[in-house]
Order: sequence, then C-alpha cells, then structure tokens
Amino acid sequence: QIAEVDVLKKEFVEFYDGMRVFRNEFNKIISKKIESSAAAYEIIDEQLLKLIDLEAQVVKNNKLEELFELQISKYSETADTRRDLKMMKFVWDMKTLIAHLYDSWKQQLWSDIDTEKLVDQNKEILKSLRKYSAENQVVKGWKVYQAMEEDIQKMNVILPLIDELHSPAMRDRHWNRLASMCGVDEVEPANPKFTFNDMVKLDIHLQKELIEDLVSGAAKEIGRAHV
Repeated sequence: QIAEVDVLKKEFVEFYDGMRVFRNEFNKIISKKIESSAAAYEIIDEQLLKLIDLEAQVVKNNKLEELFELQISKYSETADTRRDLKMMKFVWDMKTLIAHLYDSWKQQLWSDIDTEKLVDQNKEILKSLRKYSAENQVVKGWKVYQAMEEDIQKMNVILPLIDELHSPAMRDRHWNRLASMCGVDEVEPANPKFTFNDMVKLDIHLQKELIEDLVSGAAKEIGRAHV
C-alpha cells in the first residue's frame, strides 16, 4: 500500500504541475487580442472542455486522497478559470450586442434619427459596462473590454455632433465646408438615402470642435439675417 500511495502522490504532483501549465496558458490566451466574437466563443468552448476534464480529474484525485487518508488537495485554478470564462463570455456577449445595436443605428435614415433616444441608450450601455467592470476589475485589463469602452466613448462624441448637424440653420455652403473638413467631395443629408452610417464614415468625432463652430456659425448667420 505504501508503494501505491507513493505512486499516487507522484501522479498528484504531476497533475498539479499540469494544472499550473493549463492556467498559465489560459491567462496568455485571454490576454491576447482576439479578432472576432466567433473566435472568442471558439476559445471559450475549447477552454471550457479542457476545464471540465480537469474538474473531473480533481474529483477522482480527491476521492483517492480521501480513500488513502491523504490531505485533500484544493485547486484554485479550476474555480478561477471557470470564473474567468464566465466573465469572458459576458464581455464578448456585451461586445456582440453593442455591435448589433450600432449596426442597426447606422442603417437609420438621416431624417429618422432620434439622437436623444440613442444618447440615452448609449449612456445605459456604458453604465452597465462600468458597473460590471467595477465588480470584476480584471476585465479592465482585457483588450476586448478596452476596445468596447473606446467604441462607446466614440459614440458619445458622434451622437451629439449628429444632433447638432440636424440644425435647420445648416445650408449647402455649410455642408460643403463639412465635406472639406472631412476630406470628401460632398456630404448630402438632403439625399433621402443618406444614413447615420454615411455621417459616421466621415470620422466626425475627429472634427468635434470644428463642427461645433460650423453649426454655431450657421445659427449666427440666420440670426443676423433676421436682424
């Protein structure tokens, strides 16, 4: 029996070492940039299958330890990995949801855009994300989380600008100036097919102050015309 126990102890040490390797590899995988939600979900599935096998082995090992009156081994790696996979799934679900939401916004016709409603939705998204990251600090270090927060903040700049550009004071000459600012030949919001995305593609968030000045100037011109 002593020989059998020695063999088991050796196997447990090897299993522990393998567990550490798994956890280190897992940490490397989730810290890298993942290109798409499809790739992320594939990784989550692969890692979950590996984790399930390891958890089953832990149960077997613990039963043998109990049988041979050995100290019961605890493996924080399994609980930590299961927690991280849940967080990873949540963050990628959130990213996928936001991508679909923004895609639906981008298809809206210029004349139909309700910026106030979209601003409120965007604020709620950011609030939910910040609440989750406050409770799960580790996600703040993930590239996917940082990219998502960046996208939301960018939209927080774009939406008020789109609201301003709906000003009735805007004339063809102002739209021509906007086109020049954004390095395009023309901007045609009067075109019935002009969409939210047509404006987003101009990277208006990079011209925030110039656009605010443009709309403000257009309003002043109207004011002077009525004096």
